[in-house]
Amino acid sequence: MGVRNLDEQIDMGQTKKKKSIQSRFTRGMFIMGILTVLITSVNVGVLLYRDKMNSYSRMAYGYTRSIAEYIDGDTIATYMDTKVKDSYYMEVDKFLDAVQTKSDIEYFYIIIPDGENYIYVWDSVNEHLKSNIGYVEHFSKKEAEHVQKIMNGTYSEKLYITNDSMYGHLGTAYSPIYDSNDEIVAIVAADVDMSMVSVIVALFILFVAICIAIVLTITIVIYYFVTKSTIIVPISKLNRITSTMVKNIDSNEEIELDIHTGDEIEELAESYKKMYYEMREYIDENTKITAEREKVDSELQIARTIQNGMLPKLFPDYVDSDYYDMFASMDPAREVGGDFYDFFMVDENHLALLIADVSDKGIGAALFMSISKALIKMRMEMTKSPLETITYVDKKISENNEIGMFVTVWLGVVNLETGHVVACNAGHDYPAIMHQGEDFKVEKTPHGPAVAFLPGMTFNDIEFDLKVGDRIFLYTDGLVEAKDTGGKRFGIEKMLDILNNNKDEKNEDLLNIMKKEVETFSKGENQFDDMTMLGFTFYGKKVN
Repeated sequence: MGVRNLDEQIDMGQTKKKKSIQSRFTRGMFIMGILTVLITSVNVGVLLYRDKMNSYSRMAYGYTRSIAEYIDGDTIATYMDTKVKDSYYMEVDKFLDAVQTKSDIEYFYIIIPDGENYIYVWDSVNEHLKSNIGYVEHFSKKEAEHVQKIMNGTYSEKLYITNDSMYGHLGTAYSPIYDSNDEIVAIVAADVDMSMVSVIVALFILFVAICIAIVLTITIVIYYFVTKSTIIVPISKLNRITSTMVKNIDSNEEIELDIHTGDEIEELAESYKKMYYEMREYIDENTKITAEREKVDSELQIARTIQNGMLPKLFPDYVDSDYYDMFASMDPAREVGGDFYDFFMVDENHLALLIADVSDKGIGAALFMSISKALIKMRMEMTKSPLETITYVDKKISENNEIGMFVTVWLGVVNLETGHVVACNAGHDYPAIMHQGEDFKVEKTPHGPAVAFLPGMTFNDIEFDLKVGDRIFLYTDGLVEAKDTGGKRFGIEKMLDILNNNKDEKNEDLLNIMKKEVETFSKGENQFDDMTMLGFTFYGKKVN
């Protein structure tokens, strides 16, 4: 009787012990589940918020940079002096209104910082709320410090966030406007409504938290009913078995789990065995993934090769021409880029020169570049007119441009007998032109917006003449916007100095010199944007 009672007490003690372990394990799983929900939800919220902020920032700075390039900085001082809204002022005003209407931007405005105040030049808001030229508002202290960084050229392209009772929750992008001396004379600002970002992030976090909580709850409940109430663990045996697993994981040898306890330990041993084979499968799968990554890298290299193959090579028929000397190069910021150039004969006496810059980088920009280049060349060979070609391509690309990309283009045709040039500039950097006996100069001539930036806008023809020895230097903004470690831009003035110090060099040597100067200036900074250059020298003679 006493022995029986002892056995019963032992059984009861074991039962209590098993229940205690089970309850502690269940509580641990519950706490871990809550922590997992909280940590995952916070991480998802942070990632979503950063993604939204980066998306808004790229959009806003894309508009401000384009508007800054569009506006003639040399006119700003005149408007501050006269307060007169002339035709160019109204043209820019309509341009800002048009951009705002077609974008997700709340406000566009051009201001001149003055200490802790800023002075309005243009304002794209409702006609009844527009600020007149010279209207003054006060900066907050932090905003004044931020704007000062922009004026010093030391800013980074991140939205400046404000939240006040007058204007609401806004993210502001600032881009400097430069005059012909490459000095900052004003700032383009774009306000993005940020009020919905917090709501979207909060709702998404709540949704993720609920989903994770449901999944974890179901998992814990199922595991609770599947797990037996008794856990008697031969720890040492399992430890030896797991050590064997680790040793055999790379050898693909079979393992024997000789554990037959009839309870959770046996199931745990089977789980270990399953884990062992899953780990082996994982290693095999990881090997396959590594091979796939190598394949992707190879395909990217092929894409780069294909893109380079689409750019014309300087064959002897071009380099050794009696009419001219020419050389071009394109250096993408990534494996593939969005810049491109082209040159081709439209007839026996006329040579087309083309350089362009897509509004993004990477594979998407490369595809957009391919379509744009093909359309331009096809239409140019049909019409021989830069203006008609750009107008046609703008219409065609805008028809199905769901991603909102655009491309700046400079397209010109040179009469190889007379030196007469007809060109069209669609939002691209102005070329540097050198006439014989003079220096390279950048002259601002009429131009329209970028292709597919504002569908339906008009473009202009540009005409000028080249004489024997005259030169044209075309480039994309990746050259003049290259930065050193302090954030200073390479700039147009430095570019002109290098051109004029080497204006007797052939175009191939001149482009190589320019590239080395940019590398020296950047001092190891990663290339931020694609950099493309094309040099052309007119000889104006024909060999019979």
